[in-house]
Amino acid sequence: MEVYSLPACSINWESTVWTDRLYVAVVFSLGLVLPLSVILHSYIRIFQIIRQLTLRSNGDERMLQQHIKLIRMIFVMVLTFCITWLPYGAEALIITFGQKEALLSPDIAVTLMLLAKACVCCNPVVYAYMNSEVVSSTSFPPENL
Repeated sequence: MEVYSLPACSINWESTVWTDRLYVAVVFSLGLVLPLSVILHSYIRIFQIIRQLTLRSNGDERMLQQHIKLIRMIFVMVLTFCITWLPYGAEALIITFGQKEALLSPDIAVTLMLLAKACVCCNPVVYAYMNSEVVSSTSFPPENL
């Protein structure tokens, strides 16, 4: 009896072929390192601008409170990105370049992958919950229905 293996639609994390390892490194770089670098650079620039505006506000308490809320929201967005992507990225790098047997069960590995992919939904949710204008304009449950 002949056994045929089916092609998988996934990255071969355990492969020792240099092209597979290069692919994993590129995916990690483009999926985690580059976006995190762009996010941090952008938010640091936003923080610097907010700081300059705060210094120019001459003690305007309302403006200071708005800036503090914005800084909190930025911090939560960066933290959310790191929480969703770092476990998946760390596991992928460890399996590819370090320990060859899986550290986690397949169920947990898939959960980490789905969590990383769900990251794109996090920023709008964070923005909606931390923006007072959005929160005040919506009512739950909606009264218009």
